[in-house]
Amino acid sequence: MKVLAQGADEHAIHSSSGKGGGDPSEVVIEDKTAVEQLRLIQQLEDEDRQTIFKLIDKMLTNKKFKDFF
Repeated sequence: MKVLAQGADEHAIHSSSGKGGGDPSEVVIEDKTAVEQLRLIQQLEDEDRQTIFKLIDKMLTNKKFKDFF
């Protein structure tokens, strides 16, 4: 999953225009720790954030269901 983020700390984003350039840079979520992933998700619009959490809940529910049977 890829997320465009703007204004995050310089450890999370390497902007093509350098430090604090203001241009959004691509962030690859799979390269981040869980805490960093949640921090980036919290920066999304409410609707996008809720969609992500619904997908995660659905996937976890499906896994628990499969593990049960």
